[in-house]
Amino acid sequence: MTSSSATAVAELRTLYEETVPVESDRRFIFSRLLNSISYCEKVGSLGWSVSQLQTGFRLNVGQVEAMTCSFNFLSKDDCELERDVTLVNLRFLLAGKDCLRKVSLTDDGPAEIDEMAYRSVGVQHWCYHGVFYAGVNGKPEPSRATVEEHVAVLRTNHYGFLDLACRTSTGKLRQKSNFVRSHSDSLYSYAKTVGV
Repeated sequence: MTSSSATAVAELRTLYEETVPVESDRRFIFSRLLNSISYCEKVGSLGWSVSQLQTGFRLNVGQVEAMTCSFNFLSKDDCELERDVTLVNLRFLLAGKDCLRKVSLTDDGPAEIDEMAYRSVGVQHWCYHGVFYAGVNGKPEPSRATVEEHVAVLRTNHYGFLDLACRTSTGKLRQKSNFVRSHSDSLYSYAKTVGV
């Protein structure tokens, strides 16, 4: 690793440790990212890229988003909370209509599933959106357990979406992401140090 990439990884480590201070929260987030990438490579596609965003990161596969993690910061003064909080927002793209029956969603719950319309995917697909509070003082918040459970139950649906995103309309495996120019090797290197 070159000095500049080592510096970039160190900067990302600082950023994510400040944003998501509980190690198990970071491990959950980044292990899901690495698991998605690993699945793409397992089916024979290198058509993925991971991009650092202003408030998180995104995994793109082929021409589309496959997973996004973003953070919203809420001040206790603005929201009448006991403390400042960070909301972790996770999006996982899904295939298979059974995804709508696999998890119990309520109007006031931490998650929802919405139908999506990426034309290049070619079949009906959805997006799971789960939100949990980042933990503090070494302890995860209970809301993470719900999102973690949902993500585990929907894993095969996420893999189904990745299968679609990894292939062209003729079935050929993609070997390059349309978002390769925004790919961050440093973010991928950082993820591998956390999501083991």
